[in-house]
Amino acid sequence: MAVSRIKIKDDRKEWDKLERRVKRMQTKHVVSGITHDSGENPDPFGPTVAEYATINELGLGVTARPFMSHYFDGKQAQITRFANNAARQVVFGNASLDQALSAIGLYVQKGIQESISTAYQWAAPNAPATIEMKTKKAHWNAASPIGPMMPKPLIDHGIMLNSVTFDIRMGMLTATK
Repeated sequence: MAVSRIKIKDDRKEWDKLERRVKRMQTKHVVSGITHDSGENPDPFGPTVAEYATINELGLGVTARPFMSHYFDGKQAQITRFANNAARQVVFGNASLDQALSAIGLYVQKGIQESISTAYQWAAPNAPATIEMKTKKAHWNAASPIGPMMPKPLIDHGIMLNSVTFDIRMGMLTATK
């Protein structure tokens, strides 16, 4: 009768690698949106891009057009699923933490930009005075070859739209209420 020998070796290298990857995930986070240093200010005496975005998001003296809330509230499940998948890739060693955070940041950036671009579908329309003011500017052409272009809510020069970005920052992000 042949005797089978089984040799078991406890090698913690893989477990230690996994543990290091999980710990590293707590050292950085990603922020997406419009930060105080985003974009250029077309009017040096007017609000910064971040201030303008806040004014529109919260409706401070204007009709609220909450493009950030619209995106995050409507896409919370998709954002969570995307972020969880990115985290899984880091844990399994298929992506670095910076790669995962960049993917999440870009995903959210594009979503916020889409919310701004489609505000004409979901937000309160521009006031007649705003339409008149925007129409007088050269970039709104009523005789466009593709038909009349009406000024859209949240889009004037496109500066705010193009100021949406993301940034990977050090430290763990904590939720506040």
